[in-house]
Amino acid sequence: MDCLPRTNNSVKAWHNAFSNILNKHPLVYSLVDSFINEQKKVEADLLRLKTGFIHKRRPKYMVLDDRIKVILSNYKKDKIEETLRLLSFMMRY
Repeated sequence: MDCLPRTNNSVKAWHNAFSNILNKHPLVYSLVDSFINEQKKVEADLLRLKTGFIHKRRPKYMVLDDRIKVILSNYKKDKIEETLRLLSFMMRY
């Protein structure tokens, strides 16, 4: 409902990219420099988002998110089985 990612793929991608920058066993100073550079990148990305940059997503994932929101907006505690059933049907197609 809060438009948060459903997977941790972005975290895995960041970890892979950051670990490729580093040597196998980096010295403390080079590790600190890498953290500083990464912090600069994150601050630049945050600035872009704050100034109106919109991250483009594939249309099929936007439709999938909308379908999930519709199902979850009708969620009631006493009908959890129905909600789960609808989510499972939606994921198949």
